[in-house]
Amino acid sequence: MILAYTYRGGVLMKNIVFSAVVLSTFFIMLSEKITATTIACAMIVAVIVTMLNKDRLSHFNYIELKVLHKWMHFIMVLFKEVVISNIQVAIIVLSKDMKLAPEIVRFESKLSSEVMRTVLANSITLTPGTMTVDISDKELWVHCLNGDYKDGLTELVLEDILHKIEGDLHG
Repeated sequence: MILAYTYRGGVLMKNIVFSAVVLSTFFIMLSEKITATTIACAMIVAVIVTMLNKDRLSHFNYIELKVLHKWMHFIMVLFKEVVISNIQVAIIVLSKDMKLAPEIVRFESKLSSEVMRTVLANSITLTPGTMTVDISDKELWVHCLNGDYKDGLTELVLEDILHKIEGDLHG
């Protein structure tokens, strides 16, 4: 069963509502306080953004139930990686002798979908100490705060999860 049903180029209300709920939830999570005003603003902004992007949502098929649990796993692993990286960067910054060795590394992705490569690039950028500078075909150029971080790029758990999601969706 698919949550994002489409018909002849049109978007069903279910897809729009789901997207608006996800966006408003994200908006509320980023808010300092949860008030009636915050919730109202979140819903209004989410509906406006969703309606402005409804043409893009008609091709949106990344919310199939069979991969929803994999997306949840991806989010949990990303959260864990962000926390670990935060601690590592804090240790570097707070140490007396900051051992920084910035480096730009070329990384070859095994993901075939442009959307999935963009999700991976944004995930790398969200992780402290690394930032995706450029994406060219399957190549990602990543700035690492320390040379040791480039070793983590070769064994990206996040890419493996995205690759499994991609396989389920297109496979």
